[in-house]
Parts: sequence; C-alpha cells; structure tokens
Amino acid sequence: MTTLYPHALFTYGTLQREEVQQHLFGRTLSGQAAQLQGFTLGYIEQHDDASRLTGLSRFLMLEPNPASTQTIAGMVYQLTQSDLQQADLYEGPQYQRIEVPLTSGQRAWVYVTAHTSPA
Repeated sequence: MTTLYPHALFTYGTLQREEVQQHLFGRTLSGQAAQLQGFTLGYIEQHDDASRLTGLSRFLMLEPNPASTQTIAGMVYQLTQSDLQQADLYEGPQYQRIEVPLTSGQRAWVYVTAHTSPA
C-alpha cells in the first residue's frame, strides 16, 4: 500500500484485462499474484457496459462460502479512491465490494455477488 494508491483490490476476472484497465483507470495496472479462500466461483449472464467493452456476456462471480476449500487465484492491484469508484460503476448492481483477508494475510477489496450477505 502507498499513500498515492492506498486501496488493494483482488481481481479474478475482466478487471485483469488491459483494455478494461485502460478504459476505467486510464492506465495499465501492475499487480501481484494472490489467492483467496472461503468463496466459490460461478458465472453470471450480463448485457451492459461491461459486456460491450469486453465482448463477453458471461462473467465470473464469487459467492461467499466459508466451508469451501477452493482456492481462487487472482491479482491484487493498488488503486486510488477514484479508481475504486470507477470499478464500482463498471461492476454494476450485480456485484458488491467487500473487504476480505487473502491467503497471504493481506486485506483487500473484492467484488462478490450482490445477492448474498457479505462473508
């Protein structure tokens, strides 16, 4: 964490794509590999700005599941508050942002399904 980029965001899908980062943040992000447990990975059908930008209609989605032994691999990026707000708009109402511990012990924001209680 730095003063300029104080927020860690764990990503596991389209936020790792260079064209999405350029569109949202005006730059390509440099991140670190990370892992998350206590969630299961699923999919959601979506036809919105994200699908127009990526050309996809099916997106990955995390669902909190404390009993899960599945390890979710992803990337952690350091972001500004403004970057997080842009990511919130991109993810839309199907997702909610919650703070979680990664397997490394670092805490980071992550987008999960909005249709369940936070873990």
